[in-house]
Amino acid sequence: MRAARTAAWLAGLVAGATACATAQSDPDAAQGAADAALAPPDAAPGTADAAPAPPDAAPRPPDAAGPVTVTLSHSTSDAIVAGNSVSCNNSTTNSHTDNSYWRVFDLPALGVTGPFVIDQVAFGVEEATAGSGGTQPATVRFYTLAGPLAIANLTLIGSTPVSIPNQTLTIFSAPVSGITVPAGATLAVEVFTPNGQAAGHVFFIGSNAQPEAAPTYLSAADCGVTEPTPTTDIGFPDMHIVLKVTGRYTP
Repeated sequence: MRAARTAAWLAGLVAGATACATAQSDPDAAQGAADAALAPPDAAPGTADAAPAPPDAAPRPPDAAGPVTVTLSHSTSDAIVAGNSVSCNNSTTNSHTDNSYWRVFDLPALGVTGPFVIDQVAFGVEEATAGSGGTQPATVRFYTLAGPLAIANLTLIGSTPVSIPNQTLTIFSAPVSGITVPAGATLAVEVFTPNGQAAGHVFFIGSNAQPEAAPTYLSAADCGVTEPTPTTDIGFPDMHIVLKVTGRYTP
């Protein structure tokens, strides 16, 4: 399955993008873009039980016209499925290069009618294995988006650094403070995992193949994907990441 998925990725590269070469036989030599390949993990640790499907936006009735709490999600299932996600990585060691995973939320379309104060972000983890120390770094970035999802159309409004402990088939949550999305905006969320090859970090975001309300996007420059691109367009149509943002607004 791994070889077939890698071949599909290479065949699906946009014309003119840099193709990903096969990994060197020496894992220590797999540092740069030349041996990076977008691929799932070698070992599939078993599937998680399916969780009840959350709504795209689930407001809680306000108390005495107070704030409304909303969880934004495009997933119809929170199940994290083994072997379903890919990353731009060294195919021998699975250690990853820079990878970004994206979701976009049109707040007015989801019923969020006022400024949206973000309180928490949560995303699935198929596998997180640090090379040492038991944790690895990532950053969750929040943007407003004007137009199609492209780097030039994004305005950064805040970020939250996180330290991800070793885990498999889980949902990782982190508190967020000091970030408010303006009323009427479209919110873009990026989970960025920096190059972990020198440290030996392995990370595959959690996903499943259940229906999603909007596309999952991935970008990884070392595998030729310099802009956020739907996973369907790069040969992985079943990779629907689980990513949720919880916050509040006052109507």
